[in-house]
Amino acid sequence: MKRLRKLNLYQKVLLIVTLLIALCFARFYALMIAIQGCEYNGVRMTARQENENIVYTGYPYWRKATITVTPDKVITYGYDGKTYGPYKVSADKENVPPNCDTGVKVSVDDQVIFRGGLEVTEDEVKIRDEKGEWMALDVKVSFTTMNGDYTDADGNIIDPNEPSATDLIELALIPKFARIVTWQSWWLGALFCFAVWIAILYADELFRYRMLFVTENPDKAVASKLEIAGRYVIWTILAIVAVVMFIMGLQ
Repeated sequence: MKRLRKLNLYQKVLLIVTLLIALCFARFYALMIAIQGCEYNGVRMTARQENENIVYTGYPYWRKATITVTPDKVITYGYDGKTYGPYKVSADKENVPPNCDTGVKVSVDDQVIFRGGLEVTEDEVKIRDEKGEWMALDVKVSFTTMNGDYTDADGNIIDPNEPSATDLIELALIPKFARIVTWQSWWLGALFCFAVWIAILYADELFRYRMLFVTENPDKAVASKLEIAGRYVIWTILAIVAVVMFIMGLQ
């Protein structure tokens, strides 16, 4: 308590603010961690039920994206005000590729845009193309023209935001459900808040410890005005980093 009484107004305010920030974010994380969702192109999407449909919502590249999956595996993808689909993902029992347990196809307006299959193992479900080759990643090779259009290797204009076949199959048949938020970022932010408390409450002790390496009598060392100003800068930076860590965990 003596240490707290010796602190000035800025130091006390910073201690209280970092404590309140950590507690508020802990409450918010506790609410968010209960929300389930899926991962789409490296972005966490929240999931909700609308009638019989599952609707995923997220913000890839800071723009709103909405994915709607119906019970009969029809997918509509909306991104930045534009709508793609609807895509139909269905079983294709007549065309089962080698090394696959079942065939699958993706179609738009009754036109098949992809044929492949699924290999089901104990640990995972692998997507294979119509030749039976494993599609670990559905890489979109594209080029940018002088007017800004995206084209494929054949020169056809494509939309880079359109979902790939593997994206659609995963969303319809093998969605990667996961928690939207984990405690990892909160603990990291709390660690920086703790660092603020230690740096403020034990500022003189930390200063003398550093003086052990530069002077013979660290107990007699006196902090200069520049040293004291530097402390305030460090405390403020640590508090800002803590807030950034808390926010990044919610992205």
